Amino acid sequence: MHDDAHIATGPEPMTPPAVRPSVRAILARIALGVLALLLVALVLHPLWLAPVLGRHLTATSGRTVHFDSIRIGLTSSLAPVVHLRGVRIDNAPWAETKEPFAVFADAVFVLGWRRFEGRHVVSYLLLRDGVVHLERRADGLRNWRLSDPEDRGPGRYWFYSLEAHDAKLVFINHDIDLRVQAAAIDAPAAAASGESLTTRIDFGGAFREVAFRGSVATSPVLTFLETDRWFGLRGHAAIDGADLDVDGRAADLFRAIRIDANASLAGRSLAALRPFTGDRYNEARAFHAQGHLRSGAGHYALIDAQARVGATDLAGDLGWSRAGGRRAVHARLKSAVTDLADLQWLAGRPAASIAKSVTAGDATAARSGERDIFAGARDLDAEIAFEATRFHAAELRALQSLKLKANLAAGQLAVSDLDVGWAGGHSSGRLALDLRQPLAAVEASLDTRGVRVESLFASQAGKERVTGVLRGQLALQASGNTFEALRAGAAGTGSLALSGGTISSLLDAELGLEGGKLMRTLVSGVEFLPLPCAAATFDVNEGRARIRSLVIDSANTRTTGSGTIDLRDETIDLVLTPQPKRPGLFELNRSIRFFGRLPKPQRALVDRVEPPAGTACEATNQ
Repeated sequence: MHDDAHIATGPEPMTPPAVRPSVRAILARIALGVLALLLVALVLHPLWLAPVLGRHLTATSGRTVHFDSIRIGLTSSLAPVVHLRGVRIDNAPWAETKEPFAVFADAVFVLGWRRFEGRHVVSYLLLRDGVVHLERRADGLRNWRLSDPEDRGPGRYWFYSLEAHDAKLVFINHDIDLRVQAAAIDAPAAAASGESLTTRIDFGGAFREVAFRGSVATSPVLTFLETDRWFGLRGHAAIDGADLDVDGRAADLFRAIRIDANASLAGRSLAALRPFTGDRYNEARAFHAQGHLRSGAGHYALIDAQARVGATDLAGDLGWSRAGGRRAVHARLKSAVTDLADLQWLAGRPAASIAKSVTAGDATAARSGERDIFAGARDLDAEIAFEATRFHAAELRALQSLKLKANLAAGQLAVSDLDVGWAGGHSSGRLALDLRQPLAAVEASLDTRGVRVESLFASQAGKERVTGVLRGQLALQASGNTFEALRAGAAGTGSLALSGGTISSLLDAELGLEGGKLMRTLVSGVEFLPLPCAAATFDVNEGRARIRSLVIDSANTRTTGSGTIDLRDETIDLVLTPQPKRPGLFELNRSIRFFGRLPKPQRALVDRVEPPAGTACEATNQ
C-alpha cells in the first residue's frame, strides 16, 4: 500500500518556495529612488546654478547680474530648454540710458543641438513681463555681451523665433542711426489669412532722422529665419508722409523673408526713402498703390496691383527676383493716362526734358571716364509689357500713346510690338540690343504713318503754316556704351514723305525767293496753296546723316536740297535751291543755306546750286 501510494502521487514539485525581500533590500531600493530624484532635481532645477551664474556674469561684465532661479530641461523633441526666472541685469556703464539692460519675470530659451553658420541657435525665445534695452555703439560695442563686454566681433547666436507677453524692447544702433521702441501685449484679433492674432505690437522710432510709428496684430510667435513657419499679421505704419497697411501672413523676417498679404501704400511724398536713396524723392507728389504682395526665396511680386502717382494710373502685375547673381524683373501694366514726369519721379529722377536727360547722361559719362550706361542691364533679365492709352510728355506735346513689349534675357534685349502714337499718327517698329560684348550693339527700325505735320507745329503762325500727312522709314544701328558713342557711331538709312498737304503762300514765296509773290501776299493776304508732295531720303554713317535728296513740290515752286546733319554735335548744313514753276517779278537766282546748331540754325543766301538729276518727288517717295 505504501508503494502504490507513492506511485500515484508522483515525485515532489521542483519550484522553490517564494522568498520575501528583506527589510534591508526594501530600504536600499527606496534610497536609490530618492537619490535618483535628488539627482534629477539637482540637474533640472539646480538651486546653486542661479547664484553661481549670476556671480560669474557679474564679474565678467562689470555690472550686477541676478537670476531668482534657473531650470534646465528637454522639450518633447529632446531640445535643451533653459528657463530663467526673476531676471535683472544692469546696463553697461557707457549705455545711453541708465535703465537696466534687462528686467523680466520669465525668459525661456530653447536651444538647438547644432550650430548654424558658426553660431549657436536659439530656436525659440519666450519673454514675459519685462523690458530689454539693446544698444550698439558705432565702434561695434554691444551692451548685451556679458561674458566678454569688449568683444566687437560678429554675433554668436541666431534667434529663430520669439514669443512675447507684456514685454517691451528698446533698440539703439548708433552705427546706422536707428532707434526703435516696441511693446507687445496680449490682444486677440483675426487676420484676413485666417491666422489667429493674439498679440498687439505698438512700435515707433526713427531711422536716420526719418520718423516712423505703427501698430500690428500678430500671431503669438514671430519667426525670423530658417523656420519656414508662417505667422499672421494685420497692421498699420506711418513713415514721414506715407502710410502702409498690411493684412495677411509672413515668415522668417530677417532672411529669405516670406510675405503673403494684401498691402497698400499711400501718401504725399516718398521722402521716407531718403536714408536709402538720398534726396531723389524730395519733390512731393501724391501717390497710392495697393495689391497682393507675395515674397519668398528672393522673389517679390505685387499681384492685381492698382496705383496712381500724380496724374498717372497703373494697373497690372509686378515682380522682382534675384537668383545666381542675376536680377529679374517682370511687369504687365496698363494705363489710361500716363505722364512721363510721374514715371521719372518714380525712377528717382527729376522731371527734366528728354534732351536735358540725355545731355546730362553724356556729361556724367564723360566725368566718369566713359561710364557704361548699360551696366545695370548686363546682369538683368526682364519681361515687360506696357500700354498707355494716353501718354503725355511736357516737351513732346505731340505724343499721344505708347505700347511695347520688351524681353531682356542673357544680355539680349528685344523690344517688339512697339507702337508710339503721336500727332494723329503712329510709329511702330522694333529694337534689339546685344550686351554680350564689351561694346553694346543696337539695331532699330521704325515705320511712321498718318502723322499730321500741322500737329507737330501747333504754335506755328498761320502765315507760315504747313499741313499734310507724314510717313517715313528709319533703320539704324550703332555700338557703344554711352549716348555720345552711340550717336557718333550711328549708321543706317531713312526716308520721309509728306502728301495731301498745303503750304501758306507767304512761306512758299520765301522758299522760292520770289519777291513779287511775297509783296502780293503781304498786300492781299495769305492763302494756302496745294502741297501735293514733299520728300527726303538720307544715309547715316559715323553719326552724320547725309541728305541724298530733298524735294518740296508745291503748286508754285519746286525746291530741292541736299546737305548733312551731324548727330554728334547736333548741327546742320543744308542748301535749298528753289525753282518757280511760273515766272514772276523780283526772283532771286540764289540758293538758301541753313547752318549751325539745331534747333535754331542760321540762314544765308548763297550762290545758286543746281539740283541734281533724278530728284523727282515721286521717285524720292519710292
